[in-house]
Amino acid sequence: MIKVINKYRGFTLIELMVASGILVILLAAFLTTFNGILKTANYNQGLSLAYSACLSGLEEMINHDFSSLKTDYSTAWTSSGWTFVPSGWTSVPSGINGMGNIRITDRSELYRGGEWTVATSASWTVRTNPISLVYDNKMWIMGGFNGGYPDDAWYSTNGINWTLATHANCLARSGHRALVYGNKMWVMGGSSGSPLNDVWYSADGVNWIIATNTAWATGGRVNHAALVYDNKMWVIGGSPGSNEVWYSTNGANWTLAANTGWSKSNHAALVYDNKMWVIGGSPGSNEVWYSTNGANWTLATNTPGWSKSNHAALVYDNKMWVIGGGLGQDIWYSTNGIDWKLATNNPAWSDRVSPGYLVYDNRMWIIGGLSSGSYKNDVWNSYGYDRLLEVIITVCWRQSDGRLFGEDANLNGVLDTGEDTLTVNNRLDSPAQLRILLSEKNILNLRKTFLGRQ
Repeated sequence: MIKVINKYRGFTLIELMVASGILVILLAAFLTTFNGILKTANYNQGLSLAYSACLSGLEEMINHDFSSLKTDYSTAWTSSGWTFVPSGWTSVPSGINGMGNIRITDRSELYRGGEWTVATSASWTVRTNPISLVYDNKMWIMGGFNGGYPDDAWYSTNGINWTLATHANCLARSGHRALVYGNKMWVMGGSSGSPLNDVWYSADGVNWIIATNTAWATGGRVNHAALVYDNKMWVIGGSPGSNEVWYSTNGANWTLAANTGWSKSNHAALVYDNKMWVIGGSPGSNEVWYSTNGANWTLATNTPGWSKSNHAALVYDNKMWVIGGGLGQDIWYSTNGIDWKLATNNPAWSDRVSPGYLVYDNRMWIIGGLSSGSYKNDVWNSYGYDRLLEVIITVCWRQSDGRLFGEDANLNGVLDTGEDTLTVNNRLDSPAQLRILLSEKNILNLRKTFLGRQ
């Protein structure tokens, strides 16, 4: 007889219960892992969208007027918060609500152009009130005052090495003005003890020829301003005749354009935006006037933030600049003559009265002058102040499941209960933060950092 052995049997109840328990544990582990993965995915989605929102906010600021960037965003965005809309989205993504905060800091210690020195002492003698101009691709200074009246003319191509062009009696004066017109250098008025009424010109800086010694019908002129505009030479204000504006096309014959409503001496004048500008000067040393014809003048502002006389005024980098004057060493600029911005009040050079000044080799130059009672022969230059603003964009958000990310998701300055406290460090940071330095002239990626958990 053959015996058949059954190798298969059913599971006992206990075994089924154990197997079921294992399955439950595995399923629970799977669900936990899946839920974690889902939460991580949701978090990463929120993080990605928040970062995109940071970039969107940054692009908005890049396209904003730089001069009002700090005021507009620091006031409007920091105080009320910012509901973020990521780049490429027309509205906030469904289920993810975020708030942003923008902090803008003026990083003045990082300004380019703080290096103003070229030569601590030039080869010409110390002086204040030298006239200065650019001619024949050289920088020139002439005359001035240092207790006497230097009668020399010097030129340089680098601000360090200076060459004596000539000694000439007609250059022994102070408070005079100079300009370039008709391929010649012109010297006008000034004083060697009393106001002078003469005009001289030279094609080489060595040989000087008198154009007239009776230029202005009302008498000599000192501490006036001079410029070239509308193919004419202009002499503006000064003492005496502080409200007079004169012009000439040949340097010998001068026509009175106006007796203006203002009276100016020790002022500065320049051409900008197709207008003549008169800036500062005494009295009314905080006034800025402009004209397109020399006869009719409009007051742009008498509240520019500065008060200037015996200062420098230049056009550089599509801006008007006023520099030094009095006992000041502050530097201001404007693009419209009304609104003036402080570039710095602490350049490398000391306070400066009546320096020579010009633009050469794409730089602004300050030459000599009077500093705290001492005559100077130092030479300084700068590429200008490339203003830098540090922008920190912070975003906190609430996920669709209600979780809050960031230590201050509602951006009220308080670490609220229920917010993500894993990164609490007594700073209002967040999982999504972008920092960048914005430059006045262009966007500089000097420092661009996206910060996740800190």
